[in-house]
Amino acid sequence: MKEAFPVRYHPLFGILFVLAAAFEFVVFLVTSQTTMLVLGLVQACLGVLLFTRPMFSLERDHLAIRNLFGMTLRKYEFRSRSELEIRDDAVYRKGAPEKLVARGFARKDDWEAFVAALKN
Repeated sequence: MKEAFPVRYHPLFGILFVLAAAFEFVVFLVTSQTTMLVLGLVQACLGVLLFTRPMFSLERDHLAIRNLFGMTLRKYEFRSRSELEIRDDAVYRKGAPEKLVARGFARKDDWEAFVAALKN
């Protein structure tokens, strides 16, 4: 199995941000408001990041929750992947009520492969 197993965002979110950026650029061309240009650039960057960055990744000894810039926000360590379980489309530690990460915005194929990796 791979050392790191990333789960990416659903591509629909990236598409929506890029479309919103295109709309902002059109509004900028019509109105010449620089605010629209700046907003469009920010939305375009976020859209690209949603396509390329993982939402979280399963490492050999921990689950790392990441932000869009790639920084690890939260790290849940474990001795074995068998300590983690999937309930209600979310990842939990066995026997614990705290949800570590939910499927929410994850790509379907990445989530299914992640679930299969946890079961092996």
